[in-house]
This record gives sequence, C-alpha cells and structure tokens, in this order.
Amino acid sequence: MAEIGFKFSVDGAPQSSLALAFQGRLMEVINQSMNRVETAYVRAMDVGVTQPGKQKLRATIEATGFYRASALAKTWRGYTYNDRPNDRPAASFKSRAGVIVDAFEQGVTITAHNSKFLAIPEGPAKAIVHNLNKANNRSREGGKFAKEDSTVARVASALGTDLVPLIDTRTGRGVLVAKSGLRLTRGGHLAKKQTGRPTPIFALIRSATLKPRPMGRAVLAEIRSSAVEDFTRALAGILGPDDR
Repeated sequence: MAEIGFKFSVDGAPQSSLALAFQGRLMEVINQSMNRVETAYVRAMDVGVTQPGKQKLRATIEATGFYRASALAKTWRGYTYNDRPNDRPAASFKSRAGVIVDAFEQGVTITAHNSKFLAIPEGPAKAIVHNLNKANNRSREGGKFAKEDSTVARVASALGTDLVPLIDTRTGRGVLVAKSGLRLTRGGHLAKKQTGRPTPIFALIRSATLKPRPMGRAVLAEIRSSAVEDFTRALAGILGPDDR
C-alpha cells in the first residue's frame, strides 16, 4: 500500500507547495514572490524606458549646438511611477523649459510687445554674459547670490556705461552701443585701439523667427512606440527563471 505524506528536509525547509501549506507558509511565499515581481516591474520600467528615454531627449538638445545646450538639455526629466497599487508602473517625461522646446520645435516668430525692438546679443555681449554667469555660479557656491537683471542691464553694468541705440531710419533696424563710445573685441574685452565707431553690442530688430530645431518632441514618439519592447527586454534581464 502506497504511503501518503509530506516530505521535509532535516533543517525544516519545505520540499513542495503542499508542504509549505502544511506549515502555514504558502501565502507568505506567494506574497514574497509577488513583491519580487512588482519590484522587478518598476525597475524594468526605470532602466528600460525612463532612464534611456531621458538620455535620448537630452542628447537631442545637446546635438543642436546651442549656447549652454547641456544646461537646457537637463530640463528634460524622466519619472517612473511606482505608487500605483491597482496598475502597472508607468514612465513619464517632462521638460521644465516647455515654452523654449515648443518655440524651437515650431519655429515661432517673436515680436517686441512692450518695447519697439528686441535686443539680440552680439559677440561681445554674449561673452560678457557668459563671464557674468560663471562668476555668478562661483558666488552662489560661496553662499552669495547676484541680482538677476535684464541682459541689456547686466552688460551695461559690467561695462560701467549706459547703452544707447543707433537706428537706421531707412531700414528701421539698429544697434545698441556703449554711450561712452567703447570699442570691444568679440571676447567682450576693451579693444587696444579705441578710435573709430563704437562696437555694436546688441542688434535691435522688431521681430525674429526662430529656426526650427529638434528639441525632443519627435523623440517622445519614438520612446512611446518602443516602450513595450524596451520594458519587456529589461524585465527579462531582471527576473530569474523561477519568476518568469
């Protein structure tokens, strides 16, 4: 006559699900397995979709060659939601500079509203602002904060002179130059020869149309289309054979 029973190891470790049930530990093991799988799902979403997607979005902006493109690229953030008890984890992407992203994606036209002209920095002004930003960052690291004014005001303050407009009445366009008649190099330094016409520091125009450039919107569509495949591949690499 065949014997019916449960087999246990010497140290008490169960040998089967029935043995686990007999010990009252079956639900404990089931819950542990579910928690392990749920954790794997969240991690797979993060390493398979969120983090690679964020890097692709940032790389798109860095490739544009914008001034301080790396700083603008970091405005793209990726989030993995793992606090959705009744649903699977999800990935979300958002830019903290959405207005800038949309403006360049669409190639919008910017028109002066509160003034007659837009002041577009020329070489010397760009260099001066760049140096001011570096100095400002260093002061912030030391616990000090510099006051942020308009770009024109910051450049004028750095030069120690007011900036005045020179307008071409035929075209309606013009430039801002130092009231003192300073001549500057493209690096924002005083030219050795201070004779002749003052250096244009800002160009004055009534409107400007941005050249359309990729800023990440198209990449979002690519991330969405490959999300399932990327998630599945990452999940397969995280789960062990016993969890699949």
